[in-house]
Amino acid sequence: MLKHIFLLTVVFLSATPLFAQNTDDLIISEYIEGSSYNKYIEVYNGTGEAVDLANYEIHIFSNGNEDINNPSLEVALAEANILADEETLVLGHTSAELYDSPGIEHGNINFNGDDAVTLFKISTETYIDVFGCIGQDPGDAWTAGGDLTTKDMTLRRKNTITTGATIEDNQAGFNTLETEWTAIAKDDVSGLGTHSGTVTYALAPDVSDNLHVYPDKTSNQLIVESPQKPEEIRICNLTGKLIILEKVGDTRRINISNLKPGIYIATILFENGRGKSLKFRKK
Repeated sequence: MLKHIFLLTVVFLSATPLFAQNTDDLIISEYIEGSSYNKYIEVYNGTGEAVDLANYEIHIFSNGNEDINNPSLEVALAEANILADEETLVLGHTSAELYDSPGIEHGNINFNGDDAVTLFKISTETYIDVFGCIGQDPGDAWTAGGDLTTKDMTLRRKNTITTGATIEDNQAGFNTLETEWTAIAKDDVSGLGTHSGTVTYALAPDVSDNLHVYPDKTSNQLIVESPQKPEEIRICNLTGKLIILEKVGDTRRINISNLKPGIYIATILFENGRGKSLKFRKK
């Protein structure tokens, strides 16, 4: 089952410019190496147009396998047909239990922290995104930056990444782990099926860049995630008309069940008087 992207762009309430960017091609946007068979890979299309998935495969290189012409495991994406712009495809192991609606379930979605996972484009015979390092066995896992590890961890791609990592980028190790990925927690699948898109921005003073706003799976509640406590949230339509004004409170959830499907702007105001606005899509 393909999931729509909820968080589209980020705009700071200051003179700071924002530029939304397309990805050059499909990218791997989330990696979950969880307990037991809970293994998932999320692929994101931010190219600006629909993509025929018959042209793509997931290739996995286990335990230091260095033969790029003979991956340890392969999974074709063709059965998912077309991936629309700003949508994701979730692939999971057939025995995975944490996420209930992967677009593809396959026994070959099976990897440990020391296995390279790649996205292969058939028409150009190239690896357009490489997670890990083909030909290197790091032991238990690749690690970086303290909490970043490819074992027992959910890793999400940073929303500033517009190009997949090449074999050369990760030639001597998983060099892009620290610069392109964020650690979440083991068995955390709360972000699967969504990717915040790709944006380039300058951070306004005193405003956290760790703020996320997205509807839950039912699309009845808007969830606010932030290390800073928000004071209130305002939801407007694209003409600027105020539709909802609420204090966020400790629950940080806003009822949006009465909103019609479409794109809205959520503005979150903090205790320090600073604010941040984000667009989201209500299904």
